[in-house]
Amino acid sequence: MKERRFRRGAVNHVYQRTFNRFNIFYDLADFLVYYTIFCTFARQADIVVWGLCIMIDHIHSLIQADSLKTLSEFMSRTTSVFARVYNKERRRHGPLFEERFGSAPKADLKRLISSIIYLANNPVERRICTKAEEYRWNFIAYIDSDHPFSEKFHVKDLSKILKRALRCVDWHARQGNYLTYSVIDSLYHRLQGREKDILTDYVISRYNVIDYERVMQHFDSYDRLLTAIHSTTGSEYDLNEDKDRFSDGVYRNFIRIVKQSGIEHIRSVMMLDDDTKFDIARKLLCAPDSHLRQIYKFLHIVPADINSD
Repeated sequence: MKERRFRRGAVNHVYQRTFNRFNIFYDLADFLVYYTIFCTFARQADIVVWGLCIMIDHIHSLIQADSLKTLSEFMSRTTSVFARVYNKERRRHGPLFEERFGSAPKADLKRLISSIIYLANNPVERRICTKAEEYRWNFIAYIDSDHPFSEKFHVKDLSKILKRALRCVDWHARQGNYLTYSVIDSLYHRLQGREKDILTDYVISRYNVIDYERVMQHFDSYDRLLTAIHSTTGSEYDLNEDKDRFSDGVYRNFIRIVKQSGIEHIRSVMMLDDDTKFDIARKLLCAPDSHLRQIYKFLHIVPADINSD
């Protein structure tokens, strides 16, 4: 059973694994749905968010709460609502996450700073990127800019479709609504690559609840923060995260191969029938640096299913 510790008023490193260590974040919509649910409920809860990092098979967050009950209720609400929305989109049943999340309080400044760095560097450790600020879903780049992955824009210069999408995001945020798959698919429909980047940065900045001011109290500047992140991986003394020696960068190749196989919507790959999954698995084995364990995680295959054939 995953260890869960808590100290009132301290920043707690919260760690949530996916069920069977399967991948669950496949496309942009998966990340945005979880992110807007997390941020929407965080605004309603009596908590302070110091950090968030969404990986394909687990989630890190740094949360300050007055009680373990408050923290637990927030985490339970976030993951259960996300699972319900996610399962409805894919017409699937069953859990997405392990029932119990892990948490560890960071009672002293050294451990708090180390956890901030550790969270930021998770995608670097999993070899998705070379620098933490290159990864969108640890939200480090948003400390310095509200559009780190897109160009600065003037509303008057945008297309009518993009203007309408930005207004829709504003409306949902004001209403306290998270974004569902149907809303996100509608927002991005007919947008081009540049416009999609603008919209994604806008959604993230509009919903963002991370208290960067508190984080930056412990660093002289954004550049000093990046220097600290680049110079060490940080450490996690109190939670046993699974260490994966394989690169998560391989999943980009997996997605490309699956789309070449004629499957248009990558988010449906986990719901394919067994014969189709095994056919795709054979193709994925030919991808550079691929390993069976990664293929199992990507396709939601339990090794026993293969052994029983």
